[in-house]
Amino acid sequence: MRLQSLEISNFRIIKSAKIDFPDKVIAIVGKNGSGKSSIIEAISWALYGNQASRSGKDEIKSTFVSETENCQVKVVFLINEEKYTVIRRLVGRTNRAEVELFRGDKSESVGVSETKNHVGNLLGLDWRGYLSSFLASQSELNALSDLVPAKRKDHIAGMLGIEKLDKAMQLLKADTKQYKDRISFLEKSLTEKEIVDKQLIVLHEKLENLITSIRPLKENYDLLKRLSESAHSNYEEYDKKQVEYLKMSAEIKAQQSTLKSLIERKNMLTKESRELKQKTNILEEIVKSQNLLKDVPSKLALLVKQQSNIKYVNDLTSQLKALQQKIEKSQIEHKELTAQLVNLEQKSQKFPKDLEQKVQEQKAQLDEKKSQYTSVTTEIERLQSDIDKLKKEKSQIASLKSGSVCDRCHRPLGDDIKSIQKHMQDEINQLICCLESKTKEQAVLLQAGKDVRATTDKVEKQFQEMILLKPAIDSIHDKIKQSQHLLDGLLAENQNIALKIKEFGEIDFDEQEFMLLKSQNEQFEENRNKIIRYQGLLERLPQLLSELEKITDNAKTTQKIVTEASQKSDALKYSDEEFDRLTILFNKAQAQFEAAKSKLAEMQKELELTELSIKEQLKQQEIFAQAAEEFEKSKAAHFYGEKLSTLFTQYRHDIIASIRPTLADLSSRLFNEMTGNKYNLVELDEKYELRVMDNGQFYGVERFSGGEKDLANLCLRLAISLSLTETAGLSRSFIILDEVFGSQDNERKYLILSALANLKNRFPQIILITHIEDIKDGVEQILEVKANEFGYSEVILHG
Repeated sequence: MRLQSLEISNFRIIKSAKIDFPDKVIAIVGKNGSGKSSIIEAISWALYGNQASRSGKDEIKSTFVSETENCQVKVVFLINEEKYTVIRRLVGRTNRAEVELFRGDKSESVGVSETKNHVGNLLGLDWRGYLSSFLASQSELNALSDLVPAKRKDHIAGMLGIEKLDKAMQLLKADTKQYKDRISFLEKSLTEKEIVDKQLIVLHEKLENLITSIRPLKENYDLLKRLSESAHSNYEEYDKKQVEYLKMSAEIKAQQSTLKSLIERKNMLTKESRELKQKTNILEEIVKSQNLLKDVPSKLALLVKQQSNIKYVNDLTSQLKALQQKIEKSQIEHKELTAQLVNLEQKSQKFPKDLEQKVQEQKAQLDEKKSQYTSVTTEIERLQSDIDKLKKEKSQIASLKSGSVCDRCHRPLGDDIKSIQKHMQDEINQLICCLESKTKEQAVLLQAGKDVRATTDKVEKQFQEMILLKPAIDSIHDKIKQSQHLLDGLLAENQNIALKIKEFGEIDFDEQEFMLLKSQNEQFEENRNKIIRYQGLLERLPQLLSELEKITDNAKTTQKIVTEASQKSDALKYSDEEFDRLTILFNKAQAQFEAAKSKLAEMQKELELTELSIKEQLKQQEIFAQAAEEFEKSKAAHFYGEKLSTLFTQYRHDIIASIRPTLADLSSRLFNEMTGNKYNLVELDEKYELRVMDNGQFYGVERFSGGEKDLANLCLRLAISLSLTETAGLSRSFIILDEVFGSQDNERKYLILSALANLKNRFPQIILITHIEDIKDGVEQILEVKANEFGYSEVILHG
């Protein structure tokens, strides 16, 4: 398998790249983290998906692109000079995976699962086998070097795909264990077969006894059934006569009840008609009294209206008094506000017009005094510092001897020490004089500043008072307007109420006459209600007399029906004693029949259960027969499983033993070439530890330098890749070496590069991933991966 080209779009840190792969030694160089490995991971991802890229799909698409942009990798490769293309992409916001494989220009497979299987069949490798065959990293070389023997052996076995055989052996052992467990279970189950056989014999005997017992029960059941049916017939015939008798008796009782009700209703109506005739005379008296009171309601209505007018005028008078009080209060408030306004305006006129300018002038004067005071204070601090410095220097000179040397000109001081001390004392005295003068000046400036501060505070206070007066005056103006508006409204309302009171004038109202008419009106209403009630009652009198006549006729008819029904009832000749006798006979016969029926059903049910038990036991015998057959098959399967497991173990041992010489031979040739014929023989011991021949004797790789140790492991790793690709039928394939120059000196690096160039008959394409740039002269083509200022990496072709 050989790579032809690679196109990348939005894959991890690489935004866009198009790379051709000639049959050369190619170096992919760049700083750590620039995205060198992303190129190789893009190839693995395109062929095998997320597992081969060793990350989830959320980590595949570049983080610097929008959610709607797609991630895509296109790989073109050759197998036996036939061209294949695989395109894998993540689409849309959900990163939906799409993949398609082409053979030439024809689509071979579409979809994740189908393409994964197709690529695996095409290369003869799953994704783990692919990585072991085509990619060798420094971490793998470290693992080959650093792992303990048992782990190293397992690691190499895993790289060679022997773990598939191990998985098959594990599955075989699991199946064999299942057969063993099944045999144990079936042995326990078959011990119950003898119990089932004995139970079956007992059930057959029980079945024969039940069949013999059922015959006499059936004969007795048939006899009691005929007797029960005869008693039932007699009972049913007399039961019909009872139904007829009870029906007639119920009808007679109903008619008698109706007759009684009619008589009671007749007596009640007769009494009611007499009472109504008496109420006719009472109604005439009430009508006469009502005629005398007919003018009372109209007179009372007139007095009620006058009473209502008086109440309304009184309410208006009360409102008028309250309103006048509000007017007086509002007038007082208006006068007070006017007085406040005059007072505030007089205060405002007292302030000078240039008060704001005076405030600014005082502030400027205060700032000037502050500046002068700060300047004098700084000068005092400087003078005090100079005095302290001179005193210190004078003290130092006083401690010097006559033979001391000047620390500046390096000349002997001699007798000049006293004159120097005098000169320094004169300078100190002069500085003290200046200091006292400046201190007095500071005190004067401090007092002047305080005076200016007091004046400034006073002027600012006046200015603040002037500023606060304006909103107060504006507020009083607004309140005066509101007060005047309220007063005008109250005066208008006062005038309106006075006019309404005047409209009513004087109202005459006699309280005694009002109370008398009110009492007479109550009598009038009471009479009117009685008249309406009595008239309603008297309207019913004709209807009541008609109903009384009908009830009398109905009572005669009902009496006739009762007499005829009694005669028919006597003709039936029914008696309760005879019915009770027939009922007892029927119940007794029915009870005997039901008992016989229940006994027979019980025996038949037991017979059915026995037959069912026999069937179940026969089925159990069949199950035992099947279990016995399965027992023999399981024993055979267990036997052959253990035997096959032993053969698999031996086969695994033989494979590893046969691979070891092959890997040693390939490693020897590669190591010889890469060390310039210095070491021509390498072997792998039973623990798969590398041993190198030096001066006719084999030594472990730990004896050699770190670079030679890494080189030996690299040769072993290349030998594994050669073995895997040849086994998969992929001769003359590419190989990717990731950071394998870590511990090599420059001489070893170029020796490895030279040796790799000589491997073109085995690996026509050798791709080196490295951050070491000084190997550029030893390769045929360079792909530089470089991060730019936009946050993604670019791939640049050199050579």
